[in-house]
Amino acid sequence: EKKDDTLPFIIKPSRAEAHKFYGNRTVLSVEDGFLIGFDHGEWGGYLYWFSKDGKNRYEIAKYQVNQFIKRQDTIFAIEGVAHLGESSGNLITIEKKEQQWQAISYHQLPYAPCGIDLDNEGNFIIVTSNNLIKIDKNNKLTTLIESGFWSWSLYPNSLAIYQNIAYIGMRKGILKYNLSTTQQEWLLRE
Repeated sequence: EKKDDTLPFIIKPSRAEAHKFYGNRTVLSVEDGFLIGFDHGEWGGYLYWFSKDGKNRYEIAKYQVNQFIKRQDTIFAIEGVAHLGESSGNLITIEKKEQQWQAISYHQLPYAPCGIDLDNEGNFIIVTSNNLIKIDKNNKLTTLIESGFWSWSLYPNSLAIYQNIAYIGMRKGILKYNLSTTQQEWLLRE
C-alpha cells in the first residue's frame, strides 16, 4: 500500500482485517492518534482509532464515515450510503470515554450525507443525496431545500460555507445557496 499523505505510517492489515481497510479514507488527527473512517460504499464501512505510530488500533464502530467536523470541542462526523434507490445516514459524535473512543448517533438523517459545514451561528448545514438540511445547536432539523435537483445524477461531494453562503460541489458545477436569503444560483464553467 502507498503511504497516505495524511498519515505518518502505512496501514498494514492482518489477514482478518484486510476486508476493512480499503475504500475512501477519511482521517482526523486527535491527541492520542488518528480517527480513520473507511467507506466501502454499498459494502459498508468502519471507523477505527490508530495510535500515532500506527502500531495499535481498534474498531470503534461499523460506520461509513465520509467527513469529520469539529464544533467547539466536540468531534462530529457524517456517515451513510446512497445505493440503488436507498439512501440513509447519521450525524454522529465521537468521544473518548474511559480511555476508549466511542461513536454515538447524534441525529438520524433523512438521506445519505455528502458534505457538512458550520454556518455563522454554529449550526450544521448538510447536503445529502436528496436535499439540503440544517441541524441547529438544539439538535432540531430544518429542511432548506426539500428535493434537490441533484438527487438522481449529479452526486454532491462537498460543501463549504463562506460569509453565510453554502457552496455545494457536485458533478457538472457548484450550487451557491445563500443561507440568509435562500437565493440559489447554479454556477457552471462557461
